[in-house]
Amino acid sequence: CTQCFGRRILCGPCLLDSHQFLPFHWPEVWIDRSNLSKDSLPQRKDTLPARYGYFKRTSLFEVGLQVGLGHDGGFCPQTHGNDAFRMTVLHTTGQHIVAFRPCACSDKEVWQQLLEVDIFPATEKNPQLGFTFEVLRHQRCFNLRAKTSLKEYYDALVDLTRAAEGRGAVSMLYDQLRLVVRLYRILTTHMRAGRSDASAPLKNGELCVICPACPQPGVNLPEQWDNYPLK
Repeated sequence: CTQCFGRRILCGPCLLDSHQFLPFHWPEVWIDRSNLSKDSLPQRKDTLPARYGYFKRTSLFEVGLQVGLGHDGGFCPQTHGNDAFRMTVLHTTGQHIVAFRPCACSDKEVWQQLLEVDIFPATEKNPQLGFTFEVLRHQRCFNLRAKTSLKEYYDALVDLTRAAEGRGAVSMLYDQLRLVVRLYRILTTHMRAGRSDASAPLKNGELCVICPACPQPGVNLPEQWDNYPLK
């Protein structure tokens, strides 16, 4: 894995064990020359080594990784590998396909289990698309600091995905991302105002942020400041 510290070279089972809690990395798999056809080999005048090969970027989903829900990243003992469902997740490293194995010993819905692992599902019923909270915070910071538009930010993530997978076709999630970004910002606004129930009626100015630079008697201005001769 090129994104893990040290860039260790592992076998398939060890790679899955080390990425049980890192499902958004892009590993590289070794392609051996013996498994390639003569037409796919590069045309070179010199003689290729007997064990010629190369590393090709792939995804943890193709390697066979499954991620558990509801047990701190572990698998539920009441589930099997066939119970896993496929889901597309957008992260700061690109657009990933992840196989999640839900928890069967809990009464929580799948979308609730996804929220517990910091994944914002695009829908509550049969979610097949999600966005990590990290990518939502990352996008907000780039928008406020670098004035990066949402379309430019998403196109950058698509470029990272294409570079990692080596493919040209990536499903477009821009419309879903626009909706989720708005919902996320509304919820963070309610949290900043100390409102635990976002569905409760709003009062006038309840979500407003007090400007620390504006004159406020008793806060950043002394009482009866207008009576001072040097006002």
